[in-house]
Amino acid sequence: MQNRSNQNVEGEGIFWIKFYGPSLKQESIPIYELGQTLIALQGIINKAHLFRERRLKKGSIVTKDERSKLALQITSKQQGSDEYGLIPFFTDPVVINHLKIVLVDALIALGVYGTAKVIKRHNQKPEQQDNNSLISAIYNQVRILSDRIDNIGGVERIEISAPEELNVDTVKIDKTTQDYIRELQYEPLLGPLEEIEGIVFRLYTERNIAVIQKSPGDYVHVLLKTEDFERVRYDGKYETLIRFKGRPIYYLGRETSKFENFDADQIISMRDQEE
Repeated sequence: MQNRSNQNVEGEGIFWIKFYGPSLKQESIPIYELGQTLIALQGIINKAHLFRERRLKKGSIVTKDERSKLALQITSKQQGSDEYGLIPFFTDPVVINHLKIVLVDALIALGVYGTAKVIKRHNQKPEQQDNNSLISAIYNQVRILSDRIDNIGGVERIEISAPEELNVDTVKIDKTTQDYIRELQYEPLLGPLEEIEGIVFRLYTERNIAVIQKSPGDYVHVLLKTEDFERVRYDGKYETLIRFKGRPIYYLGRETSKFENFDADQIISMRDQEE
Protein backbone atom coordinates (compact mmCIF):
# COMPACT_ATOMS: atom_id res chain seq x y z
CA MET A 1 0.00 0.00 0.00
CA GLN A 2 1.43 3.35 -1.02
CA ASN A 3 1.98 6.21 1.42
CA ARG A 4 -1.23 8.18 1.90
CA SER A 5 0.03 11.02 4.08
CA ASN A 6 0.07 13.68 1.35
CA GLN A 7 -3.13 12.71 -0.44
CA ASN A 8 -6.22 14.87 0.10
CA VAL A 9 -9.96 14.30 0.15
CA GLU A 10 -10.55 15.81 -3.28
CA GLY A 11 -8.02 13.37 -4.73
CA GLU A 12 -8.05 9.78 -3.58
CA GLY A 13 -10.31 9.61 -0.55
CA ILE A 14 -10.47 9.52 3.22
CA PHE A 15 -10.11 5.74 3.17
CA TRP A 16 -9.54 2.93 0.71
CA ILE A 17 -10.60 -0.64 0.19
CA LYS A 18 -8.52 -3.04 -1.84
CA PHE A 19 -9.38 -6.54 -2.99
CA TYR A 20 -6.67 -9.15 -3.61
CA GLY A 21 -7.00 -12.27 -5.73
CA PRO A 22 -5.28 -13.88 -8.75
CA SER A 23 -7.97 -12.79 -11.23
CA LEU A 24 -8.19 -9.24 -9.86
CA LYS A 25 -4.88 -8.23 -11.41
CA GLN A 26 -6.64 -8.06 -14.77
CA GLU A 27 -10.33 -7.99 -13.84
CA SER A 28 -12.57 -6.05 -11.46
CA ILE A 29 -14.60 -7.51 -8.65
CA PRO A 30 -18.23 -8.31 -9.63
CA ILE A 31 -20.79 -5.59 -8.98
CA TYR A 32 -22.67 -7.66 -6.39
CA GLU A 33 -19.54 -8.31 -4.35
CA LEU A 34 -18.48 -4.66 -4.52
CA GLY A 35 -21.99 -3.46 -3.68
CA GLN A 36 -22.28 -5.71 -0.63
CA THR A 37 -18.90 -4.51 0.60
CA LEU A 38 -19.71 -0.82 0.21
CA ILE A 39 -23.12 -1.16 1.89
CA ALA A 40 -21.51 -2.99 4.82
CA LEU A 41 -18.85 -0.30 5.18
CA GLN A 42 -21.47 2.46 5.11
CA GLY A 43 -23.39 0.61 7.82
CA ILE A 44 -20.27 0.43 10.00
CA ILE A 45 -19.66 4.18 9.54
CA ASN A 46 -23.28 4.95 10.50
CA LYS A 47 -23.03 2.86 13.67
CA ALA A 48 -19.70 4.43 14.59
CA HIS A 49 -21.40 7.83 14.35
CA LEU A 50 -24.19 6.68 16.69
CA PHE A 51 -21.55 5.29 19.06
CA ARG A 52 -19.73 8.63 19.19
CA GLU A 53 -23.04 10.43 19.73
CA ARG A 54 -23.84 8.01 22.61
CA ARG A 55 -27.00 6.87 20.86
CA LEU A 56 -25.90 3.43 19.77
CA LYS A 57 -28.23 0.63 20.79
CA LYS A 58 -29.07 -2.58 19.02
CA GLY A 59 -31.40 -1.70 16.18
CA SER A 60 -30.79 2.07 16.37
CA ILE A 61 -30.55 3.99 13.08
CA VAL A 62 -29.31 7.37 11.91
CA THR A 63 -31.72 10.12 10.85
CA LYS A 64 -32.22 11.18 7.23
CA ASP A 65 -30.10 14.29 7.77
CA GLU A 66 -27.34 12.21 9.37
CA ARG A 67 -27.43 9.69 6.52
CA SER A 68 -26.81 12.53 4.07
CA LYS A 69 -23.83 13.84 6.04
CA LEU A 70 -22.37 10.36 6.54
CA ALA A 71 -22.90 9.24 2.95
CA LEU A 72 -19.83 8.05 1.04
CA GLN A 73 -19.05 7.88 -2.65
CA ILE A 74 -16.34 6.31 -4.78
CA THR A 75 -13.79 8.88 -5.90
CA SER A 76 -11.12 6.74 -7.55
CA LYS A 77 -10.10 3.32 -8.74
CA GLN A 78 -6.38 2.61 -8.96
CA GLN A 79 -5.06 1.51 -12.32
CA GLY A 80 -3.77 -2.05 -12.39
CA SER A 81 -5.43 -3.07 -9.13
CA ASP A 82 -8.87 -3.46 -7.61
CA GLU A 83 -8.61 -0.62 -5.11
CA TYR A 84 -11.26 2.03 -4.47
CA GLY A 85 -10.98 5.40 -2.75
CA LEU A 86 -14.01 6.69 -0.83
CA ILE A 87 -14.89 10.28 0.07
CA PRO A 88 -17.86 11.99 1.75
CA PHE A 89 -20.80 12.82 -0.51
CA PHE A 90 -20.67 16.38 0.86
CA THR A 91 -17.43 18.37 0.69
CA ASP A 92 -18.18 20.60 3.70
CA PRO A 93 -14.96 20.63 5.81
CA VAL A 94 -16.99 20.15 8.99
CA VAL A 95 -18.60 17.03 7.54
CA ILE A 96 -15.24 15.73 6.36
CA ASN A 97 -13.59 16.26 9.75
CA HIS A 98 -16.44 14.52 11.56
CA LEU A 99 -16.27 11.58 9.15
CA LYS A 100 -12.56 11.22 9.79
CA ILE A 101 -13.18 11.02 13.53
CA VAL A 102 -15.96 8.47 13.01
CA LEU A 103 -13.73 6.51 10.63
CA VAL A 104 -11.11 6.06 13.35
CA ASP A 105 -13.74 4.58 15.70
CA ALA A 106 -15.01 2.34 12.90
CA LEU A 107 -11.58 1.02 11.89
CA ILE A 108 -10.54 0.39 15.50
CA ALA A 109 -13.69 -1.68 16.07
CA LEU A 110 -13.29 -3.44 12.73
CA GLY A 111 -9.62 -4.07 13.49
CA VAL A 112 -10.58 -6.05 16.61
CA TYR A 113 -12.12 -8.62 14.28
CA GLY A 114 -9.28 -8.41 11.78
CA THR A 115 -6.67 -9.20 14.46
CA ALA A 116 -8.83 -11.87 16.17
CA LYS A 117 -8.88 -9.91 19.44
CA VAL A 118 -12.56 -9.90 20.32
CA ILE A 119 -12.45 -10.41 24.08
CA LYS A 120 -14.93 -12.94 25.36
CA ARG A 121 -17.19 -11.98 28.23
CA HIS A 122 -15.38 -13.56 31.17
CA ASN A 123 -11.95 -12.28 30.09
CA GLN A 124 -12.90 -8.65 29.56
CA LYS A 125 -11.41 -5.73 31.44
CA PRO A 126 -13.54 -2.66 32.29
CA GLU A 127 -11.69 -0.42 29.81
CA GLN A 128 -12.54 -2.83 26.97
CA GLN A 129 -16.26 -2.84 27.68
CA ASP A 130 -17.02 0.74 26.66
CA ASN A 131 -16.15 -0.12 23.06
CA ASN A 132 -18.01 -3.44 23.05
CA SER A 133 -21.36 -1.93 22.11
CA LEU A 134 -19.85 -0.79 18.80
CA ILE A 135 -17.91 -4.02 18.27
CA SER A 136 -21.10 -5.98 18.87
CA ALA A 137 -23.30 -3.70 16.75
CA ILE A 138 -21.15 -4.03 13.60
CA TYR A 139 -20.87 -7.83 13.71
CA ASN A 140 -23.39 -8.44 10.93
CA GLN A 141 -21.65 -5.91 8.66
CA VAL A 142 -18.27 -7.48 9.44
CA ARG A 143 -19.73 -10.88 8.60
CA ILE A 144 -20.86 -9.52 5.21
CA LEU A 145 -17.34 -8.22 4.53
CA SER A 146 -15.73 -11.54 5.44
CA ASP A 147 -18.23 -13.47 3.31
CA ARG A 148 -16.68 -11.87 0.22
CA ILE A 149 -13.63 -14.09 0.74
CA ASP A 150 -13.65 -17.17 -1.55
CA ASN A 151 -16.91 -16.06 -3.09
CA ILE A 152 -17.72 -15.50 -6.77
CA GLY A 153 -15.28 -12.60 -7.08
CA GLY A 154 -12.22 -14.74 -6.33
CA VAL A 155 -11.20 -12.48 -3.44
CA GLU A 156 -8.49 -13.90 -1.16
CA ARG A 157 -7.92 -10.83 1.00
CA ILE A 158 -9.47 -7.43 1.67
CA GLU A 159 -7.57 -4.46 3.07
CA ILE A 160 -9.18 -1.29 4.42
CA SER A 161 -6.83 1.62 5.11
CA ALA A 162 -6.91 5.29 6.10
CA PRO A 163 -4.47 8.23 5.73
CA GLU A 164 -1.41 8.08 7.98
CA GLU A 165 -2.55 11.28 9.70
CA LEU A 166 -5.40 9.31 11.32
CA ASN A 167 -2.90 6.93 12.92
CA VAL A 168 -5.04 3.80 12.59
CA ASP A 169 -3.83 0.40 11.39
CA THR A 170 -4.88 -1.12 8.08
CA VAL A 171 -7.56 -3.78 8.58
CA LYS A 172 -6.90 -7.08 6.79
CA ILE A 173 -9.54 -9.75 6.23
CA ASP A 174 -8.66 -13.15 4.77
CA LYS A 175 -9.77 -16.78 5.05
CA THR A 176 -8.44 -17.10 8.62
CA THR A 177 -10.32 -13.95 9.60
CA GLN A 178 -13.47 -15.26 7.95
CA ASP A 179 -13.36 -18.52 9.94
CA TYR A 180 -12.77 -16.59 13.17
CA ILE A 181 -15.69 -14.22 12.55
CA ARG A 182 -18.08 -17.10 11.80
CA GLU A 183 -17.10 -18.85 15.03
CA LEU A 184 -17.94 -15.71 17.01
CA GLN A 185 -21.64 -15.68 16.15
CA TYR A 186 -23.76 -15.35 19.33
CA GLU A 187 -20.66 -14.86 21.50
CA PRO A 188 -21.60 -12.66 24.50
CA LEU A 189 -19.89 -9.32 25.11
CA LEU A 190 -20.30 -7.02 28.11
CA GLY A 191 -21.41 -3.46 27.47
CA PRO A 192 -20.55 -0.29 29.45
CA LEU A 193 -21.47 0.12 33.12
CA GLU A 194 -25.02 1.32 33.73
CA GLU A 195 -28.00 0.99 36.09
CA ILE A 196 -31.35 -0.68 35.47
CA GLU A 197 -34.49 -0.86 37.60
CA GLY A 198 -37.53 -3.10 37.75
CA ILE A 199 -39.74 -5.39 39.82
CA VAL A 200 -39.05 -9.12 40.20
CA PHE A 201 -41.12 -11.23 37.84
CA ARG A 202 -39.46 -14.64 38.31
CA LEU A 203 -36.50 -16.25 40.10
CA TYR A 204 -34.26 -19.08 38.88
CA THR A 205 -32.73 -20.35 42.11
CA GLU A 206 -30.39 -22.86 40.48
CA ARG A 207 -28.71 -20.16 38.41
CA ASN A 208 -28.96 -17.06 40.64
CA ILE A 209 -31.00 -15.23 38.01
CA ALA A 210 -33.77 -12.75 38.72
CA VAL A 211 -36.08 -11.84 35.85
CA ILE A 212 -37.23 -8.26 36.33
CA GLN A 213 -39.90 -6.29 34.54
CA LYS A 214 -38.58 -2.84 33.61
CA SER A 215 -41.82 -1.81 31.91
CA PRO A 216 -44.82 -3.62 30.39
CA GLY A 217 -43.44 -6.25 28.01
CA ASP A 218 -39.78 -5.42 28.78
CA TYR A 219 -38.12 -8.20 30.79
CA VAL A 220 -34.44 -8.60 31.63
CA HIS A 221 -32.61 -11.62 33.07
CA VAL A 222 -30.30 -10.27 35.81
CA LEU A 223 -27.31 -12.48 36.67
CA LEU A 224 -26.55 -12.03 40.37
CA LYS A 225 -23.90 -12.94 42.90
CA THR A 226 -25.13 -15.52 45.43
CA GLU A 227 -25.44 -13.04 48.29
CA ASP A 228 -27.32 -10.54 46.13
CA PHE A 229 -29.65 -13.24 44.81
CA GLU A 230 -30.45 -14.32 48.37
CA ARG A 231 -31.23 -10.71 49.29
CA VAL A 232 -33.62 -10.38 46.36
CA ARG A 233 -35.16 -13.77 47.14
CA TYR A 234 -35.86 -13.17 50.82
CA ASP A 235 -36.11 -9.38 51.20
CA GLY A 236 -37.90 -8.45 48.00
CA LYS A 237 -41.67 -8.46 47.43
CA TYR A 238 -43.64 -8.34 44.21
CA GLU A 239 -44.09 -4.57 44.61
CA THR A 240 -40.41 -3.96 45.45
CA LEU A 241 -38.57 -1.84 42.90
CA ILE A 242 -34.95 -2.98 42.68
CA ARG A 243 -32.09 -1.02 41.08
CA PHE A 244 -29.02 -2.91 39.88
CA LYS A 245 -25.62 -1.67 38.73
CA GLY A 246 -23.75 -3.72 36.15
CA ARG A 247 -23.30 -4.31 32.44
CA PRO A 248 -25.69 -5.39 29.69
CA ILE A 249 -24.77 -8.53 27.78
CA TYR A 250 -24.75 -8.24 23.98
CA TYR A 251 -24.66 -11.20 21.60
CA LEU A 252 -22.80 -10.94 18.31
CA GLY A 253 -25.10 -11.21 15.34
CA ARG A 254 -28.33 -10.42 17.18
CA GLU A 255 -30.06 -7.23 16.08
CA THR A 256 -32.50 -6.01 18.73
CA SER A 257 -33.44 -2.64 20.19
CA LYS A 258 -32.95 -3.82 23.79
CA PHE A 259 -30.74 -6.20 25.75
CA GLU A 260 -32.27 -9.23 27.44
CA ASN A 261 -29.49 -10.15 29.90
CA PHE A 262 -27.64 -8.09 32.50
CA ASP A 263 -24.54 -8.97 34.55
CA ALA A 264 -25.13 -7.25 37.89
CA ASP A 265 -22.19 -6.11 40.03
CA GLN A 266 -24.34 -4.93 42.92
CA ILE A 267 -27.78 -3.96 44.17
CA ILE A 268 -28.09 -0.19 44.45
CA SER A 269 -31.48 0.00 46.19
CA MET A 270 -34.65 -1.90 47.06
CA ARG A 271 -37.82 0.08 47.76
CA ASP A 272 -41.59 -0.21 47.54
CA GLN A 273 -43.08 1.50 44.49
CA GLU A 274 -45.36 3.58 46.71
CA GLU A 275 -42.39 5.33 48.37
